[in-house]
Amino acid sequence: MALIDDTLRFLGPPYCIRSIDLEPVIYRSTGQYEFEVSGLHDKRMDCTLYVWRTSPQELVGIYSGIRTMEDLKDLMGYCAVRYQNLLSRIQIEREDRTV
Repeated sequence: MALIDDTLRFLGPPYCIRSIDLEPVIYRSTGQYEFEVSGLHDKRMDCTLYVWRTSPQELVGIYSGIRTMEDLKDLMGYCAVRYQNLLSRIQIEREDRTV
């Protein structure tokens, strides 16, 4: 289970390890959404992120083929912003367009 432990340390709080469907996964709850990272039981990184709406419980996103901890961390941040609609709750002073 070293890869899941290393990945959890890399991600840091607010993530934890939880057993779901008999598989240890990296987990985070935002209240309205739950994030589960599955597939970290191999020695090689190739995982999938599942995003669940909590009420009504519904699978709303599947992101697969994640092969580095950096990509996973960036994707988790993107999903947290997207699914919590964070950009509508803050004032954006400037945001240049990227190509």
